[in-house]
Amino acid sequence: MNKIIILLCFLSAISSACASRSADPVSLQAAEPGTESIDTACSYSYFLWGRTAELEGDYAAAREAYEKAIVCDPTADEVAVKLAMLLMNIGKKEQAVAELEKIIARNSDNINYRSLLAGFYGAMDNNPEAIKTYLEILKIAPDDPHTLLMLGSLYARQHNYSQAIKVLEKLVDLDPDSFMAYTYLAKLYHELRFFEKSFSAYEKALDLRWSNQLAFELAGFYISRKRIDDGENVYLRILENDPANETAMEQLARLYLRQKKIDESLAQLMALRDIRVDHQALDMTIGRILLDQGKEEEAIKHFKLMLEDDDCPDEVYSLLALAYYDSGRKDEALKALKRISPDSEIFTNSVALQVRMMEDDPAAAKKLLLEMINNETTRRADFYFILAALYRHDNELDKADNIFKQACRDFPDEPEVLFEYGLFLDRIGDIDGALTRMEKVLELSPDDPSALNYVGYTWADKGINLDKALDYVSRAVMLKPDDGYIRDSLGWVYYKMKKYGKAVEELKEAVARQGDDPTINEHLGDAYVGLGDMKKALEVYNRSLTLCRDEEQKEKIKKKIAGIASREKN
Repeated sequence: MNKIIILLCFLSAISSACASRSADPVSLQAAEPGTESIDTACSYSYFLWGRTAELEGDYAAAREAYEKAIVCDPTADEVAVKLAMLLMNIGKKEQAVAELEKIIARNSDNINYRSLLAGFYGAMDNNPEAIKTYLEILKIAPDDPHTLLMLGSLYARQHNYSQAIKVLEKLVDLDPDSFMAYTYLAKLYHELRFFEKSFSAYEKALDLRWSNQLAFELAGFYISRKRIDDGENVYLRILENDPANETAMEQLARLYLRQKKIDESLAQLMALRDIRVDHQALDMTIGRILLDQGKEEEAIKHFKLMLEDDDCPDEVYSLLALAYYDSGRKDEALKALKRISPDSEIFTNSVALQVRMMEDDPAAAKKLLLEMINNETTRRADFYFILAALYRHDNELDKADNIFKQACRDFPDEPEVLFEYGLFLDRIGDIDGALTRMEKVLELSPDDPSALNYVGYTWADKGINLDKALDYVSRAVMLKPDDGYIRDSLGWVYYKMKKYGKAVEELKEAVARQGDDPTINEHLGDAYVGLGDMKKALEVYNRSLTLCRDEEQKEKIKKKIAGIASREKN
C-alpha cells in the first residue's frame, strides 16, 4: 500500500477515534498512574503505523509509533511485545529486556512472555539469566517441552553435560516423539563417550524424522568406532531416501575402497559419474583405482575414453603411460608420455618418468636428457640433475661434473643448481668444492636453511669457524625447527665447541625427531662421553649400532663401545 494513503487513513482514524483528546495525537501523554484511560482505536492506529514503518525498515518511526500506541492503551501487551522485539533487533537490548519485564510483571503466569525473555538473554550471551528464566517457567509449567528443550541445550552450551542430559532425558520421557531432544542427547552422549547410548539416540531421532545431515554424522561415528557395517548401512539408507546424493556415493565408495571391495567401490563411482555433470576428477579417481588394483587393460580403456574430451588434462597421458608400462607395453608408454607438451605443468615429471622407464637402456635415457637440455624450449634444471646422477651411477664423474658446470652457465642465478652441484661434489668426496658452492648459494639466497645447515655442519666437522657455524645452524633451526637433521647439526656444533650440556640437549631433540638415524644417535653418544656419562653413552652407541647399515660406521661405533668398556675396567 502506498505510504501516503496509509498515512491519510491513519490521520482519519485518529481524528475520529481521538475527538475528545488533543487534535495533535503526537502530543498525547500518559495519564497519571491509576487514572490512565484506554483508547483501543487510537492504540490500534498507531500500531498499524508502527508495523508499516517496521516492514519498510524505518525503525525509528516504528519505535515512536509503538510507544504512542502503548500511551493510548497501556494494557496493549502485544504491542509492548512488538516494541520489545524491535528494540532487541535494533541493538537496544537492555531496553528490550526492561520492556519485556514490565509485561511479565502484569502477566506473571504467562510462560510465553518468560520464554521470550529467556530468548533475549540467550541472544545477549547471558546464559545464567536465560537458565534462571527457564527454571522460573518450569515452576509454573514443570512439563513444558519447549522450556525443557531450551534449558537442556543451554546447559550443554555451558558444558554442564550432566544437567543437560538430566533435563533432556526428562523431556523424552514426557515426549517420546521429540526429534530435537533425541538429537541433542545423541550428541551429548557421544561427547561423554557413552557410545551405545549415543548411537541409540541417533537411530531414534532418525526414526522420528529423517535428516541427511544427522545420518552422515551417525555414519561417521559408526566408522570411527570400527562399526563399518553399521556405517555402510547408514550410507545405504541415505541413498534409499535420496538416490542422487553425491556425498553418500562418494563416502560409500571410499568406505568400500578401504575394505578392499574394489568392485563395489567402482560401482558407486560409476553411478556417481552418471549423475555428475563435470566428472573429469571422478574419471581420474576411477582410472587410478583401476591402475592401483592391477586392472591395466581396463585402465587403458578408461584413459583412452578420457582422451576423447577436448579439455582432457595432460595427467591422463601420464597415467595411461603407467598403465601401458605395467602391462609390459613400454614403447606405447613412452609414446604416450611424448604427447605431453613442454608447456604442460607436468612436462618435467613426464620426462623424468620416461627416464625411469628406460632404466634398462641408460644410453637412451642419457640421449633423451641431452636433447632436452640442449633445446631452450625443453630445458629444465631438473634434467641436468638427473643426467648427472646417471653419469655418477656409471662412474662417469667428469661427465657429471661437466653437466653441472653447464647447468651453472645456463642457470647462473638459480640457487638450486649450485646447491645440487654442491651435494654432488660432497657425494664424490670433494668437500671443499661442495662448501664453495654452498657458500655461493647463500650469496644468492641468504636464508636457505639447507645451505646454512650444510656450511655450518661442515665447518663444525672440520673444527673451523665455530662461532659462525653456530650462527648459521641456529638460523637454519629457526627456519626449520622440526627438522631433526638440522637440529643434529646444532648439537654437533655445540659438541665441537665443547659445550657438551647444550650438545646433549639439542641432540636429544634431534633423536626425538629422527630417532632411526644411526649418525644422530652416534653424535648423542659422543656428547654423553663429553659429559662423562658413560652409561648413557653406551646405551645410545648400542642403539646406533642396531640402526647402522654401513660396515665402516659399525666398526667405528664398536671401537667407541670397546673404549668405554676398557676405561671402566681401568
